Amino acid sequence: MLNPDFFNDEIVPVTEDYKSIGKRFGQGKQKTLVMLPAGQFDSTTHKALLQKILLSVQVDMEEDVMVLALSSKIPFSLIHLAEKEKFEKIIVFGVPLSQVGLHRQILKYQIVHINQIELIYSDGFLELENDPSRKLKLALWNSLKELFGKK
Repeated sequence: MLNPDFFNDEIVPVTEDYKSIGKRFGQGKQKTLVMLPAGQFDSTTHKALLQKILLSVQVDMEEDVMVLALSSKIPFSLIHLAEKEKFEKIIVFGVPLSQVGLHRQILKYQIVHINQIELIYSDGFLELENDPSRKLKLALWNSLKELFGKK
């Protein structure tokens, strides 16, 4: 059966030059991409929060993941980037899904499988920090435990 939303998807340019969309940090040894707006990664407070989030599931920010701090607002294909760079896991913090070429409903803090890639979509760091109930951080932590196979 034809998906009625198929024709509503916007065509997103595929580029070979992903260096122009932001700065990269880390080695990505676990084939994991962490994506966030550059302003969030430039803040020492947010950088420390990201490190704490990753360490909670025994993932080292400098060795295990590649952080892509997006400085460009130009839409691009996240899936093409992931396939080109051989990433198996992606965590997106506070970047609009349409900016990364995903024009489908993705629930936050749920692992979504796209091709051979596992993706988690999260709120940005401001929302995570300003959540007095801590439900957002708990939901993120539980999804990261599942993504990285931690009990």
